Amino acid sequence: MRYTGKAVNLPAALHTTPTGVAISFTAALDKESAEDLGNYAAWWFNVIWRKEYGSDRWSPTEPNKKWEKSAVNPPGETLAIKSVKLSDDGKTVILEVPGLKPVTNMVINFKIKAADGSTIHQEICNTIHNLPK
Repeated sequence: MRYTGKAVNLPAALHTTPTGVAISFTAALDKESAEDLGNYAAWWFNVIWRKEYGSDRWSPTEPNKKWEKSAVNPPGETLAIKSVKLSDDGKTVILEVPGLKPVTNMVINFKIKAADGSTIHQEICNTIHNLPK
């Protein structure tokens, strides 16, 4: 990585909210792109923490059900995103995700535009330990 003097448009923080997830960015986003649900996808799964490396993937919604991998599915259960809203400062997207709960692995993929027109295509992998009330 080297300094070019250009803006760096990246996610800077992720926080859970009582109704979903908020992702903050280093620069303002294009409102139309940021609020388009079609620009986001999410999935989740649980793993079992143990001393041996590796684990099968387990359903967050049905804890005794192992996720069955297939070529057409994402690497976990699809997670529904009901809505997305851009904050007043233009730097944070708030994703409404019904039924969100603690999970070992959540993946959020997005392809949006910054206010300067540059594309931000990222995948964020995270763990949710608890949700605020």
